Amino acid sequence: MSCNKCMYIKPGLGPVPKYIHECNRLHELKRVLATFLVGGEEIKIEWVEEYNELLKKMEEIEVLEAHEKKPEASLPGLLLLASAVVGQEEEIAVLEKTVKEQDSLLKHQAVELDDASQDLSALREIYRWRKQSEEHAPANERVLIYDAYRKHFTVDVCTYLDTVNYVFWRPLDLPEEE
Repeated sequence: MSCNKCMYIKPGLGPVPKYIHECNRLHELKRVLATFLVGGEEIKIEWVEEYNELLKKMEEIEVLEAHEKKPEASLPGLLLLASAVVGQEEEIAVLEKTVKEQDSLLKHQAVELDDASQDLSALREIYRWRKQSEEHAPANERVLIYDAYRKHFTVDVCTYLDTVNYVFWRPLDLPEEE
């Protein structure tokens, strides 16, 4: 434990006035205790107790000084900037998650749209109709349409004696006959 305030140490171990820094007293006690230990002389218990108390107090002071020297204490703007960066990182993470979810939904919708488009083109090909003025259907041509499709594609329904509905059909998206 070094202290830049401890350059001056008073000689002797007499009563120290209160205005002398505690760190000086700690260094002086340390020097005297070491001298007495080497010389084999008797050490007063009060000196050891005072040394331990000063040592604890100096350690507490060093811990407090270390906390005071943290960058956020010396530069409050840096703490504000760091908290803003952390907040933006959290916001970026949430936005990235949202973008991934939206991408997956968009891909799913694109697949559904492709499937629907293929189904529609297949239906148009199956149920294609040509105007009678361009090309007449062969004589006696009738097409059986399922009931589910009848309401979408029928033009004329005829019931014959065999109770089967024979239908002339065309898709409704084409213009009406003139």
